[in-house]
Amino acid sequence: EYFQDTEFLEFVDNHKRPLGVLPREDVHFQNLMHKSVQVLLFNREKKLYIQQRSHNKDVYPGYWDVSAAGHVLSGESGLEAAMRELDEELGIRVNSLRFVYEFSATYYTGYEFLSLYVSSPCSEIPDPDPEEVVQGFFVSKQEMHYLINYYSQILTPGLLHYWRIGCLFPE
Repeated sequence: EYFQDTEFLEFVDNHKRPLGVLPREDVHFQNLMHKSVQVLLFNREKKLYIQQRSHNKDVYPGYWDVSAAGHVLSGESGLEAAMRELDEELGIRVNSLRFVYEFSATYYTGYEFLSLYVSSPCSEIPDPDPEEVVQGFFVSKQEMHYLINYYSQILTPGLLHYWRIGCLFPE
């Protein structure tokens, strides 16, 4: 029963080498380094899908975030995790994603090695899982600029950071 809903994560060293496996809650509570993924989903008009996180999330509930995100589960590759999260959160199945960038695990990333992936232009309409996502919509680079300038207080630090370093609309 306990293990049914438990996500097991590998905690890793500075070089992302696995050291062991623990439930997600334990990894977070002990601030152990681990791996996560974030996905940027684009439509054919090159607009980025942003989602409002569920109000039940333990981190940044109700904030606006990248298209999909989650942990890399034990025994899973980053690419597999990114594709699974896109499917779980938005009901979008893709054949491939492009790896764009990796951020080192620090206090600011929640001790997560963050791998950022980008979709090819997608014609599917996201169908968000209400457990994970309140709502979402596609935004142009110009619209994102407006949101950053006037509504940054409701955007996740990750979304803001990707914008600042120019990763949110990669070429």
